[in-house]
Amino acid sequence: MLGCNAFGKYPTKFNGGLFTFDPQLTDTALKYTPDFRNWGGGTHTAQNQRLVYWPMLKSGDFEMMKPQFDFYLNLLKNAEIRTQSAWGHNGASFTEQLENFGLPNPAEYG
Repeated sequence: MLGCNAFGKYPTKFNGGLFTFDPQLTDTALKYTPDFRNWGGGTHTAQNQRLVYWPMLKSGDFEMMKPQFDFYLNLLKNAEIRTQSAWGHNGASFTEQLENFGLPNPAEYG
């Protein structure tokens, strides 16, 4: 599974990457397609990414970690602007639940 996800533009997500299942096969009340997943789409759950990326440190798969590092590097400018705007000082702030643009996920933070 990881091999199919490892070298994309975005990090491999902790909840299956591009592989998922049909939710209606587990609960017929769910009216979602097989593309649905909790914490999917543009939502990035930073805490859970450790489940994917910490083992790569141990196994020496550093080249597979590049999308994870690039993800935050690409979001850095928005995180700096947000910090300056919200708290009036230089720095960068990344929330635990964030969108692919580096802003807090509105579903989690309102």
